[in-house]
Formats: sequence, structure tokens, C-alpha cells
Amino acid sequence: MSMFKRMKKSVSFLVVLAMSLSLFSNVWAAEKPASDDLKNHWAETNMRKWIEQGLLQGYDDGSYQPNQAITRAELIALINRSFKLTEQAKISFTDLTSTNWAYAQVAAAVNAEYVKGYEDGTIRPNRQVTREEASRMVASLLKLELGGDEGTEQFKDESKIAAWSKPSVAALVNKKVISGYTNGNFGPQDKLTRAQAVTLLVNALAVYIPDTNYDKAGVYGPESGTQTLKGNVIVSSAGVTLQNTIIEGNLTIAATVGEGDAIFKKVSVKGTTSIQGGGANSIHFEDSVLVRITVDKKDGSVRVVVAGATSVQHVLVQTPVKLEESFVTDSGFKDVELSNVLPANSQVQLTGVFENVNVLASNIKVSIPSGTINKLNIDSAGSNAEVNLGKDAKVLQLVLDAVAKLIGQGKVEKAIVNNGAKGSSFETKPSEVSGDGASNTTPPSSGGAIGGGSNGGNNGGSDGGSNGGGSSNGCEGANPPIECKDASLMDVSLKGLSLTQLDTNYYEKEIGFKPDVFSYSVIVDRNIQALTVPVTVTKSTYEKVFYRVISGHGNTIENKELQTDTSTFNVNIAPLSDNTVVLSVISGDKLHIKEYTINIHYPRTIQEASMIKRQSTYKTDAQGNQSLEYTYLFELSMVEGKRLLSTDSIELYKSGELTPFKTCTSDYCMLKADSIASATGSFDVKVIRDQELLYSGTYHYDMTPVTRITENFGVRAVTLSKQELIDAFKEEPYFQTPFRNAYTIYLDPQKITQEQPNAKYIGYSYESILLKTSSYPEAPGKDNLKLNTAPFEFNFRNIGLSARAINADDGKEYSLVKFYYHQTTDPQAPKNVDDIFFYIYLYDANYKVIGYYVIPVTFDEDHVADGYTPLHTWNP
Repeated sequence: MSMFKRMKKSVSFLVVLAMSLSLFSNVWAAEKPASDDLKNHWAETNMRKWIEQGLLQGYDDGSYQPNQAITRAELIALINRSFKLTEQAKISFTDLTSTNWAYAQVAAAVNAEYVKGYEDGTIRPNRQVTREEASRMVASLLKLELGGDEGTEQFKDESKIAAWSKPSVAALVNKKVISGYTNGNFGPQDKLTRAQAVTLLVNALAVYIPDTNYDKAGVYGPESGTQTLKGNVIVSSAGVTLQNTIIEGNLTIAATVGEGDAIFKKVSVKGTTSIQGGGANSIHFEDSVLVRITVDKKDGSVRVVVAGATSVQHVLVQTPVKLEESFVTDSGFKDVELSNVLPANSQVQLTGVFENVNVLASNIKVSIPSGTINKLNIDSAGSNAEVNLGKDAKVLQLVLDAVAKLIGQGKVEKAIVNNGAKGSSFETKPSEVSGDGASNTTPPSSGGAIGGGSNGGNNGGSDGGSNGGGSSNGCEGANPPIECKDASLMDVSLKGLSLTQLDTNYYEKEIGFKPDVFSYSVIVDRNIQALTVPVTVTKSTYEKVFYRVISGHGNTIENKELQTDTSTFNVNIAPLSDNTVVLSVISGDKLHIKEYTINIHYPRTIQEASMIKRQSTYKTDAQGNQSLEYTYLFELSMVEGKRLLSTDSIELYKSGELTPFKTCTSDYCMLKADSIASATGSFDVKVIRDQELLYSGTYHYDMTPVTRITENFGVRAVTLSKQELIDAFKEEPYFQTPFRNAYTIYLDPQKITQEQPNAKYIGYSYESILLKTSSYPEAPGKDNLKLNTAPFEFNFRNIGLSARAINADDGKEYSLVKFYYHQTTDPQAPKNVDDIFFYIYLYDANYKVIGYYVIPVTFDEDHVADGYTPLHTWNP
């Protein structure tokens, strides 16, 4: 998680309540029960797991009474605990006072919308819950789609299932969350037992994917690497930046964002992106991949900007919007549909290069200030549309099935006017007009006739972008070759090495080059000597291609333009090192830019690819008191040059043992503190795929504390004053929310060289000081600062640190990094500013850590925005 802001999700921290109820009793009067009442019970496995996790506790005599009936309040509390539901709604039930232990639990259940109460105003917390009542509650919790009763016909007592519960029972049965008895009955009115409740919720958790809600302004997501969010994501506050994230569900920019902004950097959304909020300068996608955007802001217009390597397959416009491409290197917006639900007189603005634009709305205005639309279709339902083409805008093919009015100085190369479009008018005549309705169009105001195939008129206008002067490249004029629009390479090869295609999540696909695949992996044998590899690039005649070779730590080695249609350049590969080749392609008409990335890397062993991180966590108890705790993460994202799949399992074994002490189904394992009992140690690692052993090896960890360097070696932090924060915001037009505080870290390379002559590389990290302290944090372990666990360009997870060469070329002090923190747009949010620990890590020529230096970054009243309070959490 980014440290720009502490993240609050709708699924928030767990508040542990002390309850007198037997289900959650914290009293353990007997060390050993008279008999083990779970042994050989049908729910023994699930109940023992929950006991280990602290979700289920026993009675004073050490028993668990699995067959005892459970009350509504007890089930609600168990649901809240297992699903970590704590946010409460305002409630008022005649049979539940605010002093009752169950009050907060019921308030959380109402907030989660899985209970409502009865018509008489009661909630009946002490009533034993039936199986059909529990089914209704859990189906509501999971937000399952309720249809008919298909699935309940298997039960002999189906007729006894109440009509209000039957769809819920059917939905749970079909999801394998609940089942019937061995005698074929469901038992809808039977009391739910403790064992049944645990089993029901274990199964429910297996299919439950909570929404992630970003409801506070801030920067979220790892600075490098990628996090994957399985469910839906909601951005409900302005000033949110989400980065390096894969969203497997839908993304909603909620109406509560208002007129504010939201920024998405390197975000991939597999579902639908719904834009319901945002203002005139608001929603930005940079280097992101989206399948479908729906624009549906009920009040006012919204601006959506895509930049860099962003692709959007389809945009459905239901309310006024500005769609804008800014320095796009991928396809940007591809297809846009202006829906028939667009209100009359709506205004839509399109800037950039679009494949297809379909207008199904009537009586709307479409403006295209600049750019190109390959095909613009005015549907028969889109009557009386007005299209304003700016002088730098161009439509390659226009199809009119309804009467439309085209104004402006922009160019239409080919217009097809069908019968339904008779009476359409053009201010600037198209180069070519055809169709049954062509003879009934209104001529331009200049009086020139509209005829098929005529190239008359002014052909000296813009081609949709600046050509930057210079001689003609064959792509100027009214009808340039179709190749002028292409920014795809024809072929790329590395002599003696194979290109493997990668998808947007860095998973391997096919072998070989394809023009429409932009990311590749090349694995080099670990045992090679120094190697020079020729890279051959074949482009079209009209394209310009620039290549850049980058070292394994992000330093540019070479940056040049290729001069011929087939060019070769060399990449020098050292043993056990990585390189990246970036090929930037500019189309002949200079409207399209595409970028190909080739990651050349050596295969890491489990020892090289793994690391253990110690992370600090602030825990909050029921009284709101915070304390600092540490957790450990074992991380392993790729082995032998290939990314692990999300379905792979990682098993960790203590030496000589046959049963794993930890099994994980993602690329990291959360470890208990006692798993890392000593500073150094080892355990065996196995990676399992489809129940077969894929990789295995021993990982030797080293959590020996790294030396803290106490003498400043040329590092300083500078915070921005109130006025400087205002000025910085004015100079950063990309941001729409003012800054509350900001700082810059400066390095003096000459002093670093003098004080630390062995230092060749530098890395950094930072964390907010959330609790007042006068002490520096505990030293990180060596594993925490490990480099090279994954290739530099494989940003699918924040595994290990990245480091850069110390820039000592001219010996002058330079800016290492700048950080800006946005103001909150939530009037209820606290307006506080914490101090910050900024860490500088030094590495030698072999990337071994030398030591680290901590510089506290402190803020006073003169260096935060008006209305914000510095908390002075660093008190040396």
C-alpha cells in the first residue's frame, strides 16, 4: 500500500468485543475438557480451523457444543467477525437497547444490508435462528443474484421452504454454500446449530469477494509491482490516485466524487468502469487497460483523459462528457457509442484518435477540436446531430443514416449519405461524397458543389497533428497512404534468443513476435559469459523508430534513432544481469505512437527470487488506542524467469518436516512472528501447480539488522511553504486537487563519495510517523533491503527494492525525489499532517547493502496548507 495516505476500506479493521455469550467467551476455566466434543464430529475440520484463527472459542469446561442452536444475535456477531464488518448504521429496534452487547453487531449487520428487522419494529436478537432465516441473511450478505427456486427441487421437504426464503436457499445451494441432510431434507425450520453456522460461513467466505472502497483522498497501490483486487473497486472520494493495480471486477467512480478528480496509473480493469462522478478536469487514466467505460454522471459533464500506454476498447456515453487523448502510446479510446439515452442538447467532445464513433442519440452536439476519427456513423436514431470539426480534426469515413449538420473547418475525406440523411449540411465540403442521399445535401457556405470524387477545395489544412517542419515524408496531403497511420513494427528478433509474448499482467503467451503484442520476455542462460546480442528491427517506410537500452536498475545505456527500414543494433549482456530494450514507434502522420518493451533477464532461483519483509502495522483497539506491531511476509513472485500463476500454491516447510507450516495461494505468505525465531535461518519452499511440484528449493533468510549510518552523507529534506504549495499546484496542471504538504529529497553525490566511497547504488523508502515518538524505528533486516529479486521492468509486485546508480557525473547536488500530498475533499476527514521517516539505502558495486540513513521530514504551521494541522509526531 502506498504510504501517501492510510487507506480506509469498506472492509475495515476488526474491533474485538468482549462478550459474555458462550459462542465468543474468552474464558478458559479448564485446561482440558472432560471429553473432546469435536472429535469425529462431521464439522470437526472447519471448527478446529476457526478455533485456530480465533474466530470460534469454547465454553468454561473446554467444550464447543457443536450441536447447540445459535441465536440471531450470535449468528450476526459470528458473521461480522468472520467477514470483518465493523461499520455501523443508525438503528432503532424496540427490543434492542444501545447498552445491549448485540447493539453494535446489529448496527453493523444493518449497514451491511443483510438484516432489516421485522415489520413490528423488532430485531429479536435472542431468538434461535432457523436454517431458512440464516440462508436469507447469508444470501443478502453475499449479494447473490436471486432468481427462481431452481436447486431446491432436490429436497424432499421443498414445499416447507417459505416463499420469502426459497430464492435465497436456491442461490446458496447452487453456489455450494449450503446443502441438505443425508435423508434428502433441507429442514428449513430446523434451528441452525453452531457447527452448521461455522460450515455455512466457511462456504460463504469461499465465494465472498468484498468491494474495495477508497473513500479518502490519497495515493493507493504499490509504488512498484502490482496488487490484484479480486472484487469490485469503488472510488467514492475526490483526490484519489490508484496505481499499479489489477481489478478483476468492476471499477466505479461514484457520484460522491462530485466535481473532484481521480487518477489511475497502470491500472487494469477486467470488468466495466462506471464513471458517475468527476468534474471538468477530473478523471485520468495513464498506462492503463480498460475493457469498457460507461459514462453516467447525472449532474453536469465530466472530462476523461487517457495518456501513455492506455487502451480502452469501448466507451458507452450516457451523459455529457469530454473524452481526450494526451500523448497516447497505445490505442487509447477505440470505439465510442453515444447512447440513445443521452439527453437532448447534450454536448460531447472528442479529442484524439478514435477507431469508431457511433451516434445513436438525437439532438445532441458533438465537437472534435483535433485528432482523427476513422469511422463516424450517425445512426438513424441519431437525428439532428450537430458535429463541429475543428480545423485540426479529420474524419476518414462518415456514414450518415440520419439528418446531421457538420460545421467547422475540419476535413471529411469520405462521406456516405444514405436516404435517411437527406437534407444534411456541410460547412466544409468532404473530399468525396456518395450514397442515395448525396444529391440532397446542403452545400457549404462558400458555394462549392458537393460531388462524388472531387478533390477540390483547400487541401492544405492540418493532418490532425503537427509535423514539426522539415521535408515531406510522403504522409502529407489529402490522401496519404494507409501505412501512414500505422505505428506497428513488422518484425523484431534477437539473434540466438527467443521472444516470449507477455500479456498485460506479465504472464507468458506465445513464442515469437507479433505486431499487436507490446511486451516480451527473453530468458538468458545463467551460465553465459559476456554476450553481445544483435537486435534486428523491421519497420514500415513511413515510421520513425527510437530504441533505448536500459540496465537492470533503470539506467539508460543507449538511446538512438533507427535510420533504415531494417536496422540492427547490439545489446551487451553480462552474466546474471538484466537489460530492457524499449522501441518507440511514431507513425508517418505523427498521430500514433506505440511502444514495445523487451525484458532480457536471467532465471532466478528460489533463493534469488525470494525475500522476507518485516512490516510495521498500527493496530487499533476498541477504545481507539494505537500500538505498533510487526508482521513478516515471505514473497515469491517468479521462479526460473516465469511469473507464478494466481492458482499456484507456495508451501513452506521447516527442515526435515513433511507437513508445511504455511501454505499460500498467492505470491506472498503472511508469517507468524515465531516463524522467524532467529536472525538467520532457512526453510524449504515448494511451488505446486495443478497438484504437481513445479519448483523446489531451500531459502536461507538473513534478518540481521542493517547498520544505521548516523552521520549525514549529503542528504537533506526541504518542505514547501504555504505559498510554495499554492505555486506548485498552479505549475502542475495534471493535478486537480491542491496540495496540503510536500517535500523534496536532495543528494550531494560528492559528499556521498567522500563519506561512503564504496557506495555505488542508492534506494529509498518512507513511512508516515503515526504515533508520537522520539526514537528511530528498529533497523530493517538484510532481507528487507534485498535487490534483484525480480527484473526491473517486471512491475507486477513490489517484491524487493529498486536502486539506481548514484549520479556523480558533475558532482552537483540534485533532487532524488519529490512528494506531493493532496488536500482532502471530505469535510468530515481530519485535516492533519504527520511527520515522515525517509530512508536512504546504500549499496556497493555488487548490490550488497552497506547501511541506511534515516532523515525525519517534519512539518510546522508554515509548511502545511491553510486549514491543516501539523501533528509534530517526531519529537527527538
